[in-house]
Amino acid sequence: MHLERVLKAGLRRSVRLERASDGARSVVKRFASKGFAAASLDRARAAREHRMLSELLERGVSVPRPLGVAQVDGGWEVRMEWLGDSANAAELLSGKAAWPHGRAGGLRAFARLLATLHAAGVDHADLHNGNALLDSSGRAFAIDFHKARRVKRLRERTLLRDIVSSARVLAK
Repeated sequence: MHLERVLKAGLRRSVRLERASDGARSVVKRFASKGFAAASLDRARAAREHRMLSELLERGVSVPRPLGVAQVDGGWEVRMEWLGDSANAAELLSGKAAWPHGRAGGLRAFARLLATLHAAGVDHADLHNGNALLDSSGRAFAIDFHKARRVKRLRERTLLRDIVSSARVLAK
């Protein structure tokens, strides 16, 4: 694998696009904190994201396919499918990317995605217009699950938060 480009970088977390020798691309999210306690949290975050993606994929929710989780050079990495023909809601709303089947079709796809996440009992605490993607066929995907959690029943307050937040972002 070799680095194609860094998609997001922070002090303790980075996301990068890598390409294998056969040309296959994948996204690698790396958690790398200093200290034993923080490294244990990194391991838990990576494992939680991998497990969440696996469970949601099995339930038919549109998420990237998880490809593995491993400790690499002192950090923990989650490797997942690259959704290369997609644009996030921010890019679509700003006009940097075109809506594949028109704005109305894209908004319906995002609404269906939110409904499937809620039906699966997902509290995605970091769901925003950068974490909702639309591919060239008009299918919506959710990404970035390291803060998400599964609950038996979503509280009304959580449901309302997601609906209002989505409506505010997508109405722009």
